Amino acid sequence: MTGSRSVVCSMASYWSHVNKYQDCSDVEEKKKDAAIYQEMRREFFISLGVADPDLDAAVVVPYLRACVLPGTEVDRLCESPDAG
Repeated sequence: MTGSRSVVCSMASYWSHVNKYQDCSDVEEKKKDAAIYQEMRREFFISLGVADPDLDAAVVVPYLRACVLPGTEVDRLCESPDAG
């Protein structure tokens, strides 16, 4: 979770596709879990004086857990903000 946005996104996308992750069974639990890691990530980047590249919970969940939030398109969430 301390890697750049592009690294975390690439890994989440890869694992989701290669492992053919299914939808998470307990969506709210996974969102709460992701929120903890989002805060830890934010704190880590702030402590380094580096801009925090926010990550959507739908990217964090497949990175941490072997499932995806229903309706998640990790590749789309990970597109460059400049990719219009």
